[in-house]
Order: sequence, then structure tokens, then C-alpha cells
Amino acid sequence: MITFHAPQKGPTFLQDEVGGVEIVPPANATNLFVGAGVTLQGYTEPSGLSPRIVVEELRITGTNSLPIPKPGHAGAMMVGQSDGSYIFAEGINRRAKPVGTNMLIRLNRYGPVFPVLLHEGAGLSPADYVDAQVRIEGVSQARFNRQGHVIGSRVLVSSSRQIPLESECARSPT
Repeated sequence: MITFHAPQKGPTFLQDEVGGVEIVPPANATNLFVGAGVTLQGYTEPSGLSPRIVVEELRITGTNSLPIPKPGHAGAMMVGQSDGSYIFAEGINRRAKPVGTNMLIRLNRYGPVFPVLLHEGAGLSPADYVDAQVRIEGVSQARFNRQGHVIGSRVLVSSSRQIPLESECARSPT
């Protein structure tokens, strides 16, 4: 099942009962969406920590609910062990800012701060998310420096429905 898809802008990930992996869909796969069940044929190529699948043939088999996310453990995420997995993380959002049509969120998880990239986050109010308690569901993606060393992780989120506000932010009296 597709767990993250950013057409023409970024990676696509799928998840099965074993784990998650990045795929490179064929150029004519314009009907992909998060929650699509798929069967595919392709080959693997090196990419970051784990190989990705270059898809030669892809067929959508239906629509499914997203899988139950696994807890995103900070240690595993920071060294890339959760790479490609559909995870959840809870914490306080410390920053939200629009970046093109996306929104970049900084989630404080009682220590490490994780960047969260909300695809197509335009139109959301960053002020609604700053200092709010949130639970984020998305795909963990390792981040690398120029030498190819893992320097951390970010969470890729396709929809604001995957970032429900668990408590409103504290507003200053005006």
C-alpha cells in the first residue's frame, strides 16, 4: 500500500506486512494516491541506506486504510533504522512554516527535534500548529550529509489528516 506520494516533487513509499520501501513509479503512473493497494514489478537500485524499487509495471488493486503505524523511536530514527517505515510520533510542535506548497514542522519529542514535511500543506495556518501537542503519522526517511553519512531523520506526511491536533496551542492573552 502507498503510504507517501509526492508526485513530481519527491519520493513515493509503500508498506507491506514486512516493512516500507521507497519506489520510483513509472512516469505514466499518474493515478497513484496514499492508501492505494498496488502490485508491481521492477528492479532494485542503491539509494541511501536501503535499496529502492524502480517500478516497470504497476497496477492499483484497490483502496485500503493506512496501516497501523509503529512507534517512531528517536534512537532508531536518528540512525536510519526506521527508514521507509510508517511510524507515529507524538510531541510539541515548536515551529511551522510554509515552504512552497509544503509545510515544515519541527516536532520536539522530549529531546530530539524532528523535522516533519507536510506535502501540500499550503492553506493551513502555521499558527494553529505552533506549541500544540500533536500526533504525527508518516514515513520515516533518513537524511544524509554530502559524504553520505546519516545525520538524522525526517517524517514525510501526505495530508494534514495525519497531523491531528491533540491539544490547542497556548495563546497569549491580547
